[in-house]
Amino acid sequence: MTITLNDVWQALGVLLALAGLWWRLQRQITDNARALDAYRLEVAEKYASVAHLREVEARLVISIDRLTERIDRLLSRFDKISARRHA
Repeated sequence: MTITLNDVWQALGVLLALAGLWWRLQRQITDNARALDAYRLEVAEKYASVAHLREVEARLVISIDRLTERIDRLLSRFDKISARRHA
C-alpha cells in the first residue's frame, strides 16, 4: 500500500481538526477554572464562615438571655409595687 499526497492531506486535516477541538476544549476548561476561582474568592470575601456564624449566634443568645433576665427583674419589681398598692 502506498501513501499518496492526498492521504497525507487528509491525515493532516484530521489532525488539525483534532488539534482545534483540543484547543477549544482546553480553553473552555481554563475559562471555567478561572470562573470557579473568581466565585470562590467572591464567596470568601462576601459571606461569613460557619464558625463565625456560630460565634455570633452564641453572643446573641447570651445577650438575649441577659435581656430576658433584666425584663424579668423589672416585671418582678412592677408586681411588688402593684401588690403594695392593692394591699
